[in-house]
Amino acid sequence: MKSTFSRSLAVLSAAGSALAITSSFCPDNGDVCFRWGVPEASASAGSGSFYFQIKAPTSAQWAGLGTGSQMAGSDMFIIYQDGNGNVTLSPRRGVGEVMPNYAKRSGLELLDGSGIKDKQMIANIRCNNCIDLSLKGTSSWIAAWKNGNSLDSTSMEERISEHDKHVDFSVDLAKATMSSDSNPFTDSNENTNSNSGSSSGGAVTQNGSGSSPSKTVLRAHGIIMSIVFIAGYPLGAILMPMLGKWLIHAGWQVVMLLLMWAGFGLGYVYARDGGYVTLIIVGIVNGGLGLQLANSSTAYIIAYSVIAGIAAILYLAAAFIGERRRNASRAKQISPQMSQEEAR
Repeated sequence: MKSTFSRSLAVLSAAGSALAITSSFCPDNGDVCFRWGVPEASASAGSGSFYFQIKAPTSAQWAGLGTGSQMAGSDMFIIYQDGNGNVTLSPRRGVGEVMPNYAKRSGLELLDGSGIKDKQMIANIRCNNCIDLSLKGTSSWIAAWKNGNSLDSTSMEERISEHDKHVDFSVDLAKATMSSDSNPFTDSNENTNSNSGSSSGGAVTQNGSGSSPSKTVLRAHGIIMSIVFIAGYPLGAILMPMLGKWLIHAGWQVVMLLLMWAGFGLGYVYARDGGYVTLIIVGIVNGGLGLQLANSSTAYIIAYSVIAGIAAILYLAAAFIGERRRNASRAKQISPQMSQEEAR
């Protein structure tokens, strides 16, 4: 009986030590958290299966974790609500500072314990050689999330808007080693260490964080357009009868026209990055109405209409070409994976 008790104690002790080194990280002491677990066999070989968890409040529209130090070339894992009390796991490939494209991954599995619990999205994930990542030593990671209404989608190719927050950090996977190749994120294994922000003694070191640059772009767009349409154009219309100098009036209106196009450009950038395509059309119409209400000359209105028409044609052409390229890229990514699966 003593021998049985000793063996049981040894098993519990080993399990406790394995769970204690599964790392957890909540950037900036926030509600979005990540964890990693690497089986000893994988850590020794430098490849194989590993586990990670993404946890975010349901107030977040989506949350994601990716490899590397930048979006370009990053292997990303995005989660969002599916509308049925569960989460959708969308593997994607970063192509730069734009929405990452869906990339099918073999060996990727959503584990037990995933779903919506206590107003939190939880994704417990197993990756068995699903990405090219060395499981030895320290690796670079990025994470991002966006607050907003639930996407309620089961599609892995769902469009997502630009993130509100982002962070880059490094993870010492040697400090996330576990003895067994099994899900470490079950309810009975919740007592793991947590590292918030940068910690010299933890497995995770935060390098930097920030908010979406689109907020600055949106603010600049609003300020410029307000100046142009609330003050600029009306004042230009007043200058002519007050001063009787058409040259001053014309010069002022030209400056306002240039500022208007600068504001339009910022609005286009924000709408493009945020996925608000309809705002581009509304902005074009609004600009024309603004010229009309400001009693601008017919020449300015005609010039604006011509430029707006050209811009609309160029945008539609660019959108068409971009969509074709994205489809071609997805086909190239999926084809080799399908060939590998067929070979198996």
